Amino acid sequence: MEVDRAARVEAALAGECFSVDFVGDAHRQVYRQVLKLREDANISMHYSPYSPFVQSSCVGKTRCVLEMSTLGVYICYCSLAGKDSSAYPPRTEFLADRLAESFTELEMVLYLNAWVLVLAVALEKGTSAVEWKDRQLPGSNSGIAQAVREKWEELIASHPAKGYEEDKRDRDLVNGEIMNDALERVQELLDGDHDDEDMDMDRMDSDSQGELVNLRVIFVFDEARGLTLPSDTPFSQLRRALRVFFVWTAYFALLLDTTAKVSNILPRKSDEDSSRALKIGISLLPPIYYLPTLQLNMPKPGLSVVEYSAPSTWMKYGRPVWAARMAREGQSEVVLRTKLLPWAQQKLMGGEISDEFAKDGKMTESQAMALLAAATGLQVCPRCPLAEKLAASHMNLVLRVTRDRSRVFVALPAEPILSEAAAGLLRSEKVKQNALMHMEAACLAGYATGGPRGEFVAKFILAAAVWDLAKAKQSGGWYLRPIKVRDFFRTLLVNNKRDITTKEAFSKVVSGLPAGGLLFFHSFVVVGKVPDTALLCRCFAGGLAIMYQADNNMPGANLILPIWTPQGMTCCVVSVKNQSHKGWWEGPSLEFLKSEFTKLKVGTRIPIVIVLMSMREPAVAAPNSWILWDGEDKRYLQLTCYGLDGNYGYLSMEVRGLLRNILVTRPDPLKDAEDIEAEWIKKMLPYQYEEVPDFVVSLA
Repeated sequence: MEVDRAARVEAALAGECFSVDFVGDAHRQVYRQVLKLREDANISMHYSPYSPFVQSSCVGKTRCVLEMSTLGVYICYCSLAGKDSSAYPPRTEFLADRLAESFTELEMVLYLNAWVLVLAVALEKGTSAVEWKDRQLPGSNSGIAQAVREKWEELIASHPAKGYEEDKRDRDLVNGEIMNDALERVQELLDGDHDDEDMDMDRMDSDSQGELVNLRVIFVFDEARGLTLPSDTPFSQLRRALRVFFVWTAYFALLLDTTAKVSNILPRKSDEDSSRALKIGISLLPPIYYLPTLQLNMPKPGLSVVEYSAPSTWMKYGRPVWAARMAREGQSEVVLRTKLLPWAQQKLMGGEISDEFAKDGKMTESQAMALLAAATGLQVCPRCPLAEKLAASHMNLVLRVTRDRSRVFVALPAEPILSEAAAGLLRSEKVKQNALMHMEAACLAGYATGGPRGEFVAKFILAAAVWDLAKAKQSGGWYLRPIKVRDFFRTLLVNNKRDITTKEAFSKVVSGLPAGGLLFFHSFVVVGKVPDTALLCRCFAGGLAIMYQADNNMPGANLILPIWTPQGMTCCVVSVKNQSHKGWWEGPSLEFLKSEFTKLKVGTRIPIVIVLMSMREPAVAAPNSWILWDGEDKRYLQLTCYGLDGNYGYLSMEVRGLLRNILVTRPDPLKDAEDIEAEWIKKMLPYQYEEVPDFVVSLA
């Protein structure tokens, strides 16, 4: 009973996500992808005019597809979710049960025909695409699914399979002769519909013959794995039936699922069940997986630092599900701490926190990858079985699907609530250690890309310093709160050191740190430009640190930590180098680093703090050798910290040992990626800011 109640609550919450206003233009971007696939579909080259749409749960793919109705697209929707599932929209009982029992191509053709016939009646009555969509959602009494089921049964009764010879039936099905009358009827009605201006705006360029693809009807099969279990017969027959639409370009089909098991609904040629497809070498259309719906609740200008750093502000950034749940549960800090954050931890861990995890920090590989990805921007590029767990159970995003569908790249976005959830769990030393053990194994197996020059280790160390401070100064149960810059650097560079000389040197150097400076971040984002004050404000508002590749002809990324001061925004620049030789800090590299960040405009009285972080031990042993510069440039504070042994006393010996083992070169996630794939990956790791925001955030 308790499980049923929880499922009902989750379903109700999902329904509320569909009732709030749709933000952004993701539906237009996905529609462009569908148009391109529809243009490319060719009966002599491709097996069937359909494509899987695979992505994590709670990303918004179903809502995005349904929103294409605002562009004049008629969505013929069927959910194959489990009967006890909390999915929304729920299982389309009238159709899903019968589809699971459809084992012939003829039955599937007649299923499609039933939809076309019911749609024709609606079009004759002047039903718009949005009205058609609304009538298929829960709460509508229109009974479209029931009407389709009744028409389908009627067609099956009038077209018995035994009435067709095998060869003749195949020819009739492929040529669409069974459906021609209904298709022509709908085509005439669609051609006469010129009310929707958005359709013309969002069509792709004309094809080689100068004709526009007038894609107006999409058959949607949500939770598509329901077509493959317990056998793949319904799925196999459906995609054969869809071949009738090669000559009817107004139609296409999308198979939606949260699983990354792409090879089930888009098999490799070696797994193709059609001997004809193998013989003539026809291929399948690629999957859709790029869905830019994150960070919808963007920071608003005019908020104070207190308002920006309040959990009620930043916990709803990201997917619509967070804001919808806050609207349902309330925005008080008690509610957020006791209800929203534990729910985020469950989504991150793929279910209830187990007793073994709570006691000993024991976790699965996919849980470890989910935790570390949320906290450090880790990329994971596993083969499909692990990708399925990551994308379906742990709210990862699918970033790339290889051509042979055998490998899927995933990562978690830097959503503050997920990063907060991960940080809360990783405050435990046992959890940190066990997660890094899985990370080490995953790196050796090629599953994870920790950063080719030790960026993962550097990000982990910087985040762990914040966690360490949060342990001692936790307020009200929140794990990450704005902390003083001086406290952060003391933890990072001096913590637990007894050397008086080191402490005195540190005090001298940090005396010029900005007064009242606050540092606050959950995770890391990728940017493609030297950050300006507006970008720093925006990242501060979202609790985000920055990864930036400086144009200094040196390997390695720079990690930028936004710092708020009463006088304005500044930053700490951590230049990460993991060279095999010692003495890398000598010579012209310092000048390159300094000149690059003079482009960042800050107040003349506010210094930029530059920290050179080497993952190797220095050659010199002087007690104050960690100080690189002192007094050369009064506008900058420049500190140097060395390898794992000499610094980071807040990390245990076991954690430092594991981090040292991870400091090896990793595979490049962009290797062999096509240009368009590379661009998508860059944009989704997890965000990439290319332009200055339209507004300047005021943090006065």
